[in-house]
Amino acid sequence: MKKLILLTSCAALWACADNAAEEETVAEENAVAVDETAMAEDSAPEPISYSWAGENGEAMVMSIDAEGNYIIEADGEHLDHGTVSTNDAGKACFTSEMDQPASCWTQTDLEVGGSQETTSDDGMTVTVTRTEYVELAMPGA
Repeated sequence: MKKLILLTSCAALWACADNAAEEETVAEENAVAVDETAMAEDSAPEPISYSWAGENGEAMVMSIDAEGNYIIEADGEHLDHGTVSTNDAGKACFTSEMDQPASCWTQTDLEVGGSQETTSDDGMTVTVTRTEYVELAMPGA
């Protein structure tokens, strides 16, 4: 970011040596470059979905939106919802807004179609597959 600001400053100084029209164009281009960099740094995480087989073979789906809200469904039925965050150990921590206990799970970056084994803090292990994002809705919404 410091380099971008330095380059922007140098470009602006260079523009001062030219006429006013060129100066205005360079300033606008530099402002756009700074705005795009700031947006990239402040952008929200992309929405993401995972699927796995439940303990009784049910089809489990979890989707996490860009604001960090998650919804879990089992065979199309709403099971849980809440918020997710990353703790200092890099684990995904889920805080339920229902009666489920909070839990943290190991995580790695996956491409769509990729699978990983993930383990909770209390030792439960599940193999999840990243899927295309599926927007899930709250019951009654």
